[in-house]
Parts: sequence; C-alpha cells; structure tokens
Amino acid sequence: MRQPIPPSQQPMKWYVLNTENGTRERELRERIEQCPDVSEAYYPLTKRTKRLKNGETTTVTHPLIPSTVFVRCSLIPVRRYITDYTIPGSFILDSTRDYHSPMVIPDSDMREFRQLWDNYNEQILCLNNSYETFRNCDIVTINNGLFQGMRGKFKEIRHDYKLIVQVGTWTLALSNIQRYTLTVNCSRPKNTEQDMLFQLIDKCLSHLHALGHVDNAPALLRLILSTTSKEIRHADNADSSIRPILARHTDAQQSDLLTLSDNLLMRRKKVEYDTQIPSSPLRPFLTIHSGYDGDITTSVEVTHRDFTEIITREDITETFLVSEQTDKTREETNPYYAHVAVKHDDSTNLYTLLTNWTDFYSYYTTLDDKQKFHDKLLQYGSPLFHSILTATRPDGIRFRTLQLGGEEVTGISIEAEAPTPSVIRHLIDTSRQLCEEIIGNTHLLPWRRHLSTVWFRI
Repeated sequence: MRQPIPPSQQPMKWYVLNTENGTRERELRERIEQCPDVSEAYYPLTKRTKRLKNGETTTVTHPLIPSTVFVRCSLIPVRRYITDYTIPGSFILDSTRDYHSPMVIPDSDMREFRQLWDNYNEQILCLNNSYETFRNCDIVTINNGLFQGMRGKFKEIRHDYKLIVQVGTWTLALSNIQRYTLTVNCSRPKNTEQDMLFQLIDKCLSHLHALGHVDNAPALLRLILSTTSKEIRHADNADSSIRPILARHTDAQQSDLLTLSDNLLMRRKKVEYDTQIPSSPLRPFLTIHSGYDGDITTSVEVTHRDFTEIITREDITETFLVSEQTDKTREETNPYYAHVAVKHDDSTNLYTLLTNWTDFYSYYTTLDDKQKFHDKLLQYGSPLFHSILTATRPDGIRFRTLQLGGEEVTGISIEAEAPTPSVIRHLIDTSRQLCEEIIGNTHLLPWRRHLSTVWFRI
C-alpha cells in the first residue's frame, strides 16, 4: 500500500490565493509568509496614471491582478496553517479538473510571467477576457530579444499589437511586440466546407485531365453533373455525348463524381455549380492530384490547344503545432503538384510562364486603396508580396493576365527567351515563397484564407 508523503516532504509548487473579507494583498502576503512551509509569496504591482478632479495627473500603484497572491508552498501543511491561524485567504480551485483541487501554475509559466513582469511591467495589461476568447487568433513565437521562445496569441488591442499569454486563469497582454521578429505557429489546417468543395471539384477535373480532356474538362464536368445520379452510376443510361467518358471512369472516380453531384445539389439553392467550377484549363498553382495518367517523379509536359502545361511534383514539408498547450510540433511531408503554363508570343518571340492565382488575385482587385495596402505590406514585412504586386522585381516576376484556352487567367508570371528548367524552377520557387510569406505573416490573415484557392493543402 502506498504510504502518504509526510507534510515536511510535500513538494513545493506555485498556487494562487484569493483574498477574503476585504483583506489587502499585502496583508495576506505578510501573514502567509510567516508559515514555514511557504518559500515565497508574490503579487505584482503596476503603476497607472490617474487624472484628478482638478485636471492634474498622479501615478498610483495597485495590484496587476486584484485580490490575488501567488504562493510557492507545500499544499497540505499550508492548508492546515490557513485554517489554524484564520488566514483571510483561500486557494483558487482548478476549474478544468473534475474534483476540487487547487490550481497549480507550472514553474516554467511562473518564471516566464515574472521575467515578463520585471522587465515590461508598464506594458502589460490584465485583460477581463478569458484566454479562450482569442482562440481564432494566430499563435506566434517571439524569435529574438529578451523573450525569445515565448509563445502566445497575436491580437491588435487599442491600436497596438499584443502578445496574449495565459497565467493560471488570467489573461495578460504584452504590448508592442512588433519590435520582435515573429513566427506564426500553424495548426493543422482545418478545411472549411468551401475548401473541401474546391478540392473535390479539382479532383474530378484531374480525372478528366488524366483521360486526355485537358482543354474542355470544365465544360465536360458541368455536363456530367447535369445528368442524374443513376446515369453516372450506369454509363449505358447516360447521354451519348458523355457515355464514353463515364465508361472510362473507375468505380472510385464515379464515386467522386457522385459525391460532388450530391454536394452541389444540396448547395444549389445558394450557388449554382457553374460559378464553382473554374473555366480555366490551367489548374491552380498547387494541387493534391496531378491530373496526369501516371506517376510524376519530377515533371511532365501536357499539351493543350494553345499552351503547354508543365506539372512538377513538389514534396513540401510543413511544421504543425500539435497542441496550443504544449510546445510539441509535428513535421509532415506531403506531395503537391505545381502547374505552370508556358505560352509563346509570336510578336515578341518571348515565352510567358504563369502559375494560376486567378481567384486569389480577384480579392486584390476589390481593394479600394491599393497604395495604402502596398505601404502596409512594406511596414508589416512582406517585401516579396509587395514587389510582385507592384511589378518592381528585377527578375520581372509579377502578376499578369494571360489568355489560355479562350479564358483569361491571372497569375504570377515571368517572361523568358526560352522555358528552360531553371526559369521554370525559379517561377515555382518564387510562387512557393509567396505562399510561405502569406502563411507566416500575422497581418495577412485574410489573404491566408484566399490562399486556399491557390494551394489546395491536405
């Protein structure tokens, strides 16, 4: 049978005491410090400027977290001490546990909090909001300076960008964190209903591309979806124009078509599938399915009516945050396929290479003040995005609109005398770098959402 730990050998941990009966924090600290099983009692004080009735200002000192004292002690003997000596305070309970147990603050969290407080006490706010309030904010890590390695939520509060951290049940905000370099810690992307629809449409288009329908795949997909589920399941019952196409689909591919048909049928009251299926014969920049009938180890060429498509396999390694409560991350390497259009211009005798960012770029066209947005890109550390949008890159890479298969496609492009492998690689790498810049920048959250139309992340 396990023997209980003697009171004198109880481990020292940080707990939180709440004052009672109007007791001041200082009084509670002084009385609890007299207990031999308390190694330290601590409550942070902050200074704030207060305006008096006569218009003058004065500086007042008050606790950062009212009615609270942090105590490092052995729990059992201190509980007895509070009862025996009628100390006006009680342990705050941990609301996340099923049974009534005092809340414990890990030593690492307490060290981080005190380091934060000792150096920047005038720039820390204790927020009334719970930490859960900021669940949709970016999780960022400070990469340099005194607080290197500190992680929290990134949020603009009172026209200042702050790092939101949690200490026990309290939510604190550190001001002016823009002076540090920050890394966005991405959790595994949660595909929205719209994202999954994009992926499903692209998957069905890739089946048609693999069957050789590289130019008219969007039109064929619309035609197929206009048939009934019974006709999709039994190609012999379908219209003669699509019967040969359906007959070449495997059971798994027919299942994808049925799933897409059912999905769009449920959404038809809100949106017609004609607006969801892209018309461009060039698929988005990075997709999950190649659209090529066979394995792609490096790259392949696919011939279209008026351009050549280069499909390149890109094995992309991403680091995901496993849990917001821990520092654990997980790396995943997944295969994606980059699509590049190569078109020759007889008038200039140059080749134009382009990756499809049409839906992404359409958001940019809706901005009222583009110059203001350009200035913010430079201010917020997005030089690549800025240089591509403003066409100021020395290598000539910029957003350009190109006619492909009778459709206008806007994307990141470059002109060259010949579509050499090095030029293709440079365009793909630049497009990837822009994806990474958008994902890693805390100020580009709206653009990160639109990036789902360019990079169909798994």
